[in-house]
Amino acid sequence: MALAATGEDEAAINGAFSLLRSDAILHLRLTGTITKAGTTNAVQADAYFQQEPGAQGLAKIELLEQIRNGNGAWHVVNRVVGDGVNLYRYNFRTYEASSIQYGSPVGDIPQDYLARLFRNFSATPSSIDAFFPRLLKEIAGGTESTYRSWMPGHAAQVVPSGYLYSQTAPFTRLVQFDLDEYGNLTGVHRQESRLVGNQVSEVNWSVAIIASPSPYVPFVPYTRNDIANWRLVTWFGAAGSGF
Repeated sequence: MALAATGEDEAAINGAFSLLRSDAILHLRLTGTITKAGTTNAVQADAYFQQEPGAQGLAKIELLEQIRNGNGAWHVVNRVVGDGVNLYRYNFRTYEASSIQYGSPVGDIPQDYLARLFRNFSATPSSIDAFFPRLLKEIAGGTESTYRSWMPGHAAQVVPSGYLYSQTAPFTRLVQFDLDEYGNLTGVHRQESRLVGNQVSEVNWSVAIIASPSPYVPFVPYTRNDIANWRLVTWFGAAGSGF
């Protein structure tokens, strides 16, 4: 496999990210497995983003993470929802909910509206892998897409489907971005395996771009009744709002 020319890979991937910004609703789906403490679980995560047209268009976001347990049932473990004004996080492991305001319920949106949304979105811990919400942020988190190498210092290899980055030491890691002949992003793949203490920790997932409409309706926070027995906590040290 040949190495990509300097900057070729980042320009192509960033261009592919830019093409996704024209979607009415961007929908990314991650599927794969994670291994922690000797236990392997199937995982699925969906990320959605929408920005309404116009200077005052609301930006909405959602991250929905699920893990399949040993009996085959899927369970939501983490949900983050931005409805245009407030960002909510629901931790299904601890039954805790938090929120923070990033928009304005009345009047003009703040000047740093999008930056504020993604700054707080990025502060929410992923239950699966931080690189998935990072992917969404690099596509949609500014006035233009901003891809930065996920493996700094490693040259990209040109493969038939796109660009591949890999390393074998001090731990194994692989990242691949798939592009079609028109420069559209068709998939992202990530594998990583390392020792944590005396046990192997692994992630192995792929992301697809979902073009068809989903029956699931994103961007809708839970009502107070939905989380009546949950504990309300502040947003990672910040003063929360919105409940």
